[in-house]
Amino acid sequence: MGAATESQRALLARLIEVLGEDERIESAWLSGSFGKGAGDAWSDVDVTAVVDEEDLPHCIREYGGAKTPVGDTVLIQTVHGRVVSAVRGDWERYDIVFVTPQEFRSQDRTKLRPLTLESLDLAAAPSPAEPRPYQPSVDALEGAIREFLRVMGLLPVAIGREEWLVGVEGVGLLRKALIEMMFEANGIGRGQRGGAKAVNAYLTPAQRAAVEAAPLGGPSREAMIAANQALAGLFLPLARETLAKAGGTWPQALEDATRAHLKRVLDLEF
Repeated sequence: MGAATESQRALLARLIEVLGEDERIESAWLSGSFGKGAGDAWSDVDVTAVVDEEDLPHCIREYGGAKTPVGDTVLIQTVHGRVVSAVRGDWERYDIVFVTPQEFRSQDRTKLRPLTLESLDLAAAPSPAEPRPYQPSVDALEGAIREFLRVMGLLPVAIGREEWLVGVEGVGLLRKALIEMMFEANGIGRGQRGGAKAVNAYLTPAQRAAVEAAPLGGPSREAMIAANQALAGLFLPLARETLAKAGGTWPQALEDATRAHLKRVLDLEF
């Protein structure tokens, strides 16, 4: 874990002060990347606050309002109805997740730490028990593969209309699907990953290099075709192997139809 910055410490000290004085909050915990002992200078400060169900809407409304007790912000919003997400003037970020005692009892305590400044300095503690091996969902894998092939099959639409922005978005969807499939192949379930801003730790060096080297796509037929070919060349073999290990059924008819379609319309082979 990288060292916390002084501004992160100042923010956490403010959260400790405010939440500690709020009698509605039964307990508060450092969560997110710092809670798992994996935070660094780029991490936001995540806190889980336990409140009675009757106090829940009031706390969310108060802490997520323009006059939040935490202090001045330049952005504050409530996400998923439970998470108050804020950005302060120095661009330090914090999230407060409000949960009921019943909801809190079902949470993984190995990913939580007492809400103290000292908790920022603790290295990640080993899990008390060996985690069960991750088993990918066959339905999720099959769905991801079908969607990858569907997005590829729509490439002629973007090229035919010269909708290059749409084409670039399609390449982004394919790249995201590839990274997700790499996570699955590596045995990393969604609950085991960090936030959306952390990817490197869950890929092998070879996987990361391959994704980084794949073309981004651009405003031309040639650039779009090159990006789709490269991503398909990485995704499909990995997906086939991962799905086979999970015991799923490969959508061969869809793959064959997509290959024939792209060959016929764009002379694209993958």
